[in-house]
Amino acid sequence: MNLLVRVVAVCAVFWAADLADAQEAYMSRAPIYAAPGVTPMLATMQARAALHATDLKRAWLAAGHPATSTLPTISSGKILTPTVDVQTAPAAPAISVTFKTGAAGLESIYAYFYPSTSGGSFTEEYSVPYQSKGPTKGTIAMQSGHFSLYAAPGNWTLSYLYIYDQAGNATYYGPSQLASLFPSVAIAVTNNGTTDANPPTVSAGAILTPKVSLSSAHPTFDVSLTLADDVSGVAETVIFLTPPGVSGGCGYNNYPPSPVLSGTITNYGSLACFGTPSTGTWTIDGYLVCDAAGNCLDDQSPADVKALFGKNTFKVID
Repeated sequence: MNLLVRVVAVCAVFWAADLADAQEAYMSRAPIYAAPGVTPMLATMQARAALHATDLKRAWLAAGHPATSTLPTISSGKILTPTVDVQTAPAAPAISVTFKTGAAGLESIYAYFYPSTSGGSFTEEYSVPYQSKGPTKGTIAMQSGHFSLYAAPGNWTLSYLYIYDQAGNATYYGPSQLASLFPSVAIAVTNNGTTDANPPTVSAGAILTPKVSLSSAHPTFDVSLTLADDVSGVAETVIFLTPPGVSGGCGYNNYPPSPVLSGTITNYGSLACFGTPSTGTWTIDGYLVCDAAGNCLDDQSPADVKALFGKNTFKVID
């Protein structure tokens, strides 16, 4: 996996129980590294995981513990709620996992669910209480948060899972690995209320900083987006940028104070994509716009970016 762990911007896109949960403090400081061939959605999750592991490792060493590289593992799992009704509490999937760690002990587990027929996502989380010693092995049950009231009905699939120990070691499990660890990775979701299965739309954009001076008081890149989402409202925007002379780049997220049904918002971000900002011509690779229900419009087409902003580059000078 390509994981960027620099703590310089903002990131989070996978909607858990609600918007507040998705904007946890440790997720709010990392750029998304979009490596060639990696989708922005997966890159966002990878960036979040890398930052969490880095924060844990820093705290572990600062507390005087010796460094350790023993990876936590999961040997089996089971979905405990084969059906979930969005309108009936607790309205969240429950799973159990059997795990083992080194001497550092368990810190947290994150499980990511996705619907099969529409946009959206759900994140299940288990965390050991702060500053508590985590167990080194056992079986735990997880059920946190709740599905959005807009969640799409139908089959949802457990697609990704991360387990962390308190020393910052992390292990990733993808779809094929989870299918071998769980008897079933699917749950059936029902929702008899209002659903939101459609991503937002973007009708216009503008580059507000066609030239950025690094010597200015606030050397950030700014764009505006005119957008709409008539059900749950736009809750997040991401602009993907590539510095000159590199392959792959960063995505910078912004969140309006409340979901936007229709309007124009500004997306801005630091240019410290790979440390010290590079001067020269930067490229706008694409954008991601997500609503409060977790549906996202992801456009990485250079032609679409040029049509939206007029061009897909901007200058950075000293």
